[in-house]
Amino acid sequence: MSIDYETLRTKATTVVMIPDHYRLEMEDNTPKGNEKYRSFIWEDPEKNDCKIEVALDLETGDLIRLDIDMEDKNIGNQDNSEEDAKAIADAFLMKHNPDHTAFTWVNIEERQNFRFITYREEVGGLPLPDTGCEITLDNSLNIIRYQSEQKTAPRPKWPDSIVDAENVRQQVLSDLQMKLTMVTLYPSMYEMEGTQPEYRLVYEAIPDR
Repeated sequence: MSIDYETLRTKATTVVMIPDHYRLEMEDNTPKGNEKYRSFIWEDPEKNDCKIEVALDLETGDLIRLDIDMEDKNIGNQDNSEEDAKAIADAFLMKHNPDHTAFTWVNIEERQNFRFITYREEVGGLPLPDTGCEITLDNSLNIIRYQSEQKTAPRPKWPDSIVDAENVRQQVLSDLQMKLTMVTLYPSMYEMEGTQPEYRLVYEAIPDR
């Protein structure tokens, strides 16, 4: 049984602190035609580019997506450690994702003063696609984005044995076919003389598995 909208609205307001002057500008089921979530968007009436979006699962009430777009998100302490960022993300995950104990594979990247933390289920030490979630933190280690993935396939069984990589490489080389083709090469992507793109005659591999 689905949760009533009043309960979902109340829960959405507790995910993060919403400034008192923000107004609820949108509340609806999404995506259209295949409604799975209840989405809420609060906006700053004085600044159209400042908003908070929360999406909750219609059946369970679990948080599916959080997107915070506010000013000065690049300003903050740039000396925060990776451990600090993960601790904050872990705490958020424990609070908002009931399946968090299954996410044993974690990857942390830092780009443009943001921390991107990805959680996945894993099999044999390899991350499973479409599982877990992704969390983004700003310079001050505020969580500004959260996206929960919806698992689309059953957990695979790890094989009893795995073919050696060198055997696979030799098989690929023995089956590989090449073709001549004309392509445009750009100096920004390849080590070339000059600054203008050039036509080159090259061999390309014919794709095969």
